[in-house]
Amino acid sequence: MVGQHDAATADADGLRGACDVADQHGGGAAGQAVHVVVLGQPEAFVAPAFGVLCKAQRIAQRAGGVAAFQDGREVEYRQVSHGHDGASNNVARAAGRYFGPMNELSTPLTVRRLLVDLDTPLPRHWCGDAFRTAFFGALSMSFPAGEQLFIDSMRKGMAALPDAQRAGFEAEVQGFIGQEATHRRIHQRFNAHLQRQGLVNTWENRILARRPLLERLDVRNWLAVTAATEHLTAVFAEYMLAHPHALQGAESRLRDMWLWHSSEESEHRSTAFDLYRALGGDGARRHRIFKLGSRAFAFDLARQVLSNLWHDGSWWRLGTWVQGARFLFGREGFITRSWRPWQRYLAPGFHPSQGDGMLAERWLASHADLAPPVRAAL
Repeated sequence: MVGQHDAATADADGLRGACDVADQHGGGAAGQAVHVVVLGQPEAFVAPAFGVLCKAQRIAQRAGGVAAFQDGREVEYRQVSHGHDGASNNVARAAGRYFGPMNELSTPLTVRRLLVDLDTPLPRHWCGDAFRTAFFGALSMSFPAGEQLFIDSMRKGMAALPDAQRAGFEAEVQGFIGQEATHRRIHQRFNAHLQRQGLVNTWENRILARRPLLERLDVRNWLAVTAATEHLTAVFAEYMLAHPHALQGAESRLRDMWLWHSSEESEHRSTAFDLYRALGGDGARRHRIFKLGSRAFAFDLARQVLSNLWHDGSWWRLGTWVQGARFLFGREGFITRSWRPWQRYLAPGFHPSQGDGMLAERWLASHADLAPPVRAAL
């Protein structure tokens, strides 16, 4: 999506271009998408809201509250391998396990239980402000159905593997499934509070509606969707662990829940990717599905955030959109800092293990009492 020019320029052009479309066309491409959104009132305002968010970002910049995309200093992405996806890059061990271009040993996965209080009701704006509360709530609403989708794709992928290769994946995939199943249960409990507050989960229905299509396709397509989404969650995890201000104002129990989930997403970020490659998945399919999946994910997320704000009653407040502009586009904003890591997936020789998992490892090690193992890594 972005050319080979300077990172800061690319980021600035991307945001300005998106806002220009909203200004010039009353929502432009987003406006066209409104016609296929039929799940309720908030979705009819996706395009205007995006325009409001852009205006809020400009207001905040003039007030000195946001310095979006002005800092060109980025951590340079260093490719470890310059090869392309394909058989020539496959690295196999004696068990027939593919480990990606770095040829590193895989990390065993530990299934943990999270010891936090999810019985006490949540404050209305539990994350400190209306926008971040709506944003994290929207993500949580996607997790139960989404995690089940990933679990099922891994099971189908394992069933399709030849016996000689299956042994090399079995322990790690079991750990992956155990972690994702725990995430699903935790977020079901969290989402029950959101429902009691009057929020309406429409994202889950869209995920469930897409399942029949995936089930009719080659299993590699399903795994490519899982691998793509796991990269998105790994990027999210990197950001969350490196930017504690994202959860500023949240109760410690809820902050712990999100950082635990982020850490485990980072920990198992390679599993679906490796299984996809072991089944002969190529780079062209992977890139195509990643681009499509990223667009769908971004639009689904925006729709659910807007729905949450609508039902919360914070939709119409200018302060809500200033909060959103700061969180997404500020100097340390989520989109500002996640854009380049998102792009890594499309780089030649990419493997998820090239991402930085040190913060996740440190968090899990320092919170072993909060998230003790149910089943230790094999």
